[in-house]
Formats: sequence, C-alpha cells, structure tokens
Amino acid sequence: MEPSSPEKSDNGRLIDEALAATENDAHPPDGKDAARRMVANRLLAALASGNLEHLERAREAFLHQGQDENLVPSNGKLNTIPKEEAPQSEQDYLRKEEAALRQAELELEQRRAEVQAARKKAEAEADRRRLEEAAQQRARAEEQRLAELEAIRRQAEAATSERARKEQLLNAETEALRKSEQEYLKAIADAELRLRALEEVCRQAGSEKQKRAEREQWLTAEVEGLRKAEEEQLGRIEAIEARVLKQLEARHHAETATRDDNVFRISSGLDPAALGSSSKGDTYSTTSLGFNLDVPVSRQRFQGGVTWNKTRYDRFTILNLDGHQGRGIWLWQVGNDISGQLGYTEALILASLANVQSGLRSSTPNFLTIRRTFLNAEYMLTPRWLLRGEAGRLKLSNEALERQVNNSSTDSVDLTVSYVTPASNQNGLSVRVEDGRLPNRQLVAGDLFDNSYRQQNVAAVTEWTLTGSSHVSARVGWLRRSYAQLPQRDFEGSTFQAAYDWRPTGKLRSRGNEQMPRWQMR
Repeated sequence: MEPSSPEKSDNGRLIDEALAATENDAHPPDGKDAARRMVANRLLAALASGNLEHLERAREAFLHQGQDENLVPSNGKLNTIPKEEAPQSEQDYLRKEEAALRQAELELEQRRAEVQAARKKAEAEADRRRLEEAAQQRARAEEQRLAELEAIRRQAEAATSERARKEQLLNAETEALRKSEQEYLKAIADAELRLRALEEVCRQAGSEKQKRAEREQWLTAEVEGLRKAEEEQLGRIEAIEARVLKQLEARHHAETATRDDNVFRISSGLDPAALGSSSKGDTYSTTSLGFNLDVPVSRQRFQGGVTWNKTRYDRFTILNLDGHQGRGIWLWQVGNDISGQLGYTEALILASLANVQSGLRSSTPNFLTIRRTFLNAEYMLTPRWLLRGEAGRLKLSNEALERQVNNSSTDSVDLTVSYVTPASNQNGLSVRVEDGRLPNRQLVAGDLFDNSYRQQNVAAVTEWTLTGSSHVSARVGWLRRSYAQLPQRDFEGSTFQAAYDWRPTGKLRSRGNEQMPRWQMR
C-alpha cells in the first residue's frame, strides 16, 4: 500500500532535510567518500520514506559501487582480479564500511521511528484542531438554535397570554350560561313534575275505567261461556245417554244352524262306529245374545261388549256348551302424538277337536277359557317414524283333566319401530320376547317335566293398503324357543305370516291367512 499524499510530502521533506544535512557537512569528503555518502543518503531517504523499493535500489547501488571500485582502476581499464585476490586492506575497508552502513541503518531506523512519532503527533494535532473547529461550529449552531428557541418561547408566551385572556372570557360566558341553564332546568323540572302529576291522575282514571270495562266484558263473557258450556254439557250428556241407550237397546240376537260332516276330524277310512255313532257328522245350532258399547268421552273412547253363546248338538250332545265372549277396552289419547289401548278380553269356547290324538275323541270334551290383558302405546317420533310397544299376558285354562297339563300363562313384550309413508303405509322392525309358564308338569317316561319356555322373535313387519278396500299385513322373521327342561325340545327357525283383508262393502269382508314356520331342533 502506498502512503497518502500528506505522508509523501512529509517523507519528501525528511529526505530534503537529510540531503541538506549531508551537503552542509563541515568536512567535505573526497571522491570515494562522496560516492559512499551519496549511497548512504539514498538509504537514509529510503528509510525515511518507508519505501522498501527505494531502499532495495539504494542497497543495490551501494553494492555495485563497491564492485566498481574494485574492478575499475584509475587508468579506466577493467580489472578482472578475483575477490579472493583483492588486497587485504581493501577487504578490511569494505568490512568497516559495511559496519558503518549497518550503524547508519540503525540510526536511520531510529530516525524513522522519530519521524513516525512526529508524524503521529502532527496527525493528532491536526485531529485536535479539526475537533476544535467542529466544536466551535457546533457551539455556533447551538447559539443560533438557542436564539431561535428564545424567539419561539417569546411567541409561545405571547400566544399563551392571549389564550389565557380568551379562556377567562369563555369561562365567564360559560358560567353565565350554566347559571341560566340551571334556572331553565329547574323550571323544566317543575313543569315536568306538574305534568307527571296530571298524567298520573289521568292514567289512574283511565286505568280504573279500563278495569271496569274489562271486568264487565269478562263477566259478560264468563256468563256467556258458562251458559254455552252448560248447554254443551247438557247436549253431550243427552247424546251419550242416547248412544248408551241405543247400544243397550241394540242387543244382538242370532240363531244359526250348522251341519258338520266330520265333527272330530277323523280320517275318512275310519269306521264311525268307533265313535259310538253311525255317522261322523252332526248338526248343531248356536244361539247368541249380547250387546256392544262404544262411548267417547272428550278425546278418550271406551268400548266393550258381551256375547253369550248356547251351542247344542243333535247327536254328540257331550259337546254342548254354554260359552261367552266379553271385552272391555279403553282407547286413550295423550296430546296429538301418543295414544294406545288398555283392555281385557275373555272367552269360553270348545277347544279344537282336531287335536284329539290317534283320531279318537276324548271321553269328555275340552272347554277352554282364554283370558288376555294388554296395554299398548304408539308414539310418533317424527311425522315419518312410529314407535309402538305392547305388554300383555295370555292365560289358557283347560277344563279336561288330561288337557290341564297345557294350562299356561304367557307374558309378552313387543317393541316395533316403523317408517310411515305419505300414504300411511308402514314398514318396520319388530322384537318380541315371551315367557311361557306351564304350572302343571307333564309326565314323560315316569318323570315329571316342566314345559316352561322362553321365546324370542325378530321380524320385519309391514302394513300396506293396496286399494281403498284391500289391505295386506305380513311378518317375516326368525324365532327361537328354549325350554327350562328337556333342552332337546329347543328349536329355532324362520317364520312367515301374511294376511289379506278385502272389504268390498261395509257389510262384506273376506280375510285370508298364510303362515309357514320352519323349525330346526337344536
């Protein structure tokens, strides 16, 4: 890196001083010494300038001069005397010169250090002067700034004084306005108090008048409502009494005669003499007498009826029966979405003769009493989903001793979820559980066994109206029955049941049933 312009000027000044000192020496050298002094001055100048290239050139010049002095004689001719043949005094002289040159280099190095110190001191002095000048400039700027601030302060004081004067004027005006406002507000408050008092008097008078008018209207409406309610209740009571009387008077009486060619349902190849008769058929008559009730009460409805049946056979008089059928049902309704039935039915009938084993009838007929109690409910979860549940008990009592082993009491629970179409058809899923208890044990192979069982049934159900006069109901599912004893009787399988109901007229009805169980013993 080359020194800067100020450094170059300082080095040049040092070189000039060194040369001047040499030229002003009190003892001028001879020609040989002058050449050496000139080389020394170059070295001094190079050291003073800090330029290594100048120092290298000065050193080479000094070495060349020494060689030239050895090689060029006084006569100007070139001598080729080897260095080792040079006189001893010349070598001594060169060593002395070299030592003197080293001493001069040391002195030059010292002078260079002094020069560097002087240069740094001069630079520090220049920096100090620059800082002083900058400080003076800043001081002048601060003085100017202070003068400007003083002028601004004077202007602000003048503006503040003006604002204070205006503020005093405004405060005085505000105080006067406040006093006037308070006086006006007080006058307005007094006027409002008087106005509210007048309004309260008017309101009380109007309220009292309104209350009297409303009470008069209410009393008039209440009297009118009570009168209408009384008329409606009287009309309803009369209508109910008329319906009850009509239904009681509408006791039905029926007389039927039936011819049965095979009363005991025996095979055609069996001789009827085994029955103690010359014929398998018989003619019997049935006389029925009873009545029905249907009484609506508000949204509730009560239905009931009793029918007594008297059956008489011409030949098989042992089958004569005085039976009956009765029912009582409450069709209840809660709100618009919940409804159901609570009922009881009872019937005394002749058990089917087709169940006589070995094709022979029993010595005595089997009269069967059927009692059923039930409670069901339907709830419309949404306009399209219907939830239906039912709990019931069915009790069968056989009169014949040999059939009393079949006496049973069955408790059942049924839950069905159905989707209701816009046409009121239903498709759903039903789950039913039955617990059958048979209190009389059956004698099998000398042991008594309990025939009680539990039955589960899961089925898909549908209620579909095909036309206005035809309706189809179907049930397809899976059934499982497990016995408390004799597990070899357990079975499970699929079930199918369908019914078709056709009512072409109000008095004609046709109904067909089809069922197909498929059992699998376990």
